Amino acid sequence: MRAGRLRHRVMLQRLTRIPDDIGGWTEVWLDVGQTWAEIRPVSGRAWMAAAQEQREVTAEVLIRPRQGIEAGMRLVKDHTLYLIEAALMDYTRSELKLMCKTVSAHA
Repeated sequence: MRAGRLRHRVMLQRLTRIPDDIGGWTEVWLDVGQTWAEIRPVSGRAWMAAAQEQREVTAEVLIRPRQGIEAGMRLVKDHTLYLIEAALMDYTRSELKLMCKTVSAHA
């Protein structure tokens, strides 16, 4: 993967449950780390044939391969939030494609 394409600095976050003072749980987004990415807006829908479900995809984000990235995590770029729908490794294992949808700030 050529570094010149990776021009967006994004924060990777994971939704985590932490105990509160009254014996319950609070869910918060915790930073996992930063990485360089290429964000490509896409239009249309991505169809998941095996799972027989469809999902709206609004962006394709390319990053270098990294352990621990999975669906349900999110990326933050400036004031835009991208919820990761799927993490797909390319066949050469040189880049990780994150199929994302844009979500509101209170998601």
